[in-house]
Amino acid sequence: MAFVNEYISEEDMKRYEMEEKYYSFKPGRRRSGGPSSAYRFNWTIDRDKEVYLYRGKLGSKDDSGHSYWLLNIAGDSYRVHTVMEQGCSGNLNDNPFIIVWGLIEVNLYENAFQAITPNKEMIQVLKEALTAYGYDGIIDQVDNTIVNFNF
Repeated sequence: MAFVNEYISEEDMKRYEMEEKYYSFKPGRRRSGGPSSAYRFNWTIDRDKEVYLYRGKLGSKDDSGHSYWLLNIAGDSYRVHTVMEQGCSGNLNDNPFIIVWGLIEVNLYENAFQAITPNKEMIQVLKEALTAYGYDGIIDQVDNTIVNFNF
């Protein structure tokens, strides 16, 4: 099985403690009552490899194009900071629609201040997951999307 974009089931929410991981990226939301009732948790997952990619948050307006992810590989979790780089399409009607990802940093999930150097296997898994994620995972896709990497 390859990576697929899907909404996270209630069973998987509990199994992978996704609500707690959501709050680790957005601690202020815990005080404000959490995500709205309309919010649906989603991820990109390869169940055979026991790997998932969860977009924890988008960057602020000041760091537009930045994304913060949780990458879980067979139970080991990492925080991944990426940025959309020069060469990305500027219009959703572009054909092909191009996304260019750059890698800023990878940290241990438990210690967000401890950066690590990802190995080739981790980089390959991240690239596969981001390619499957495409424009916006299960939420929205753009036809004929090409995902490229500067790492």
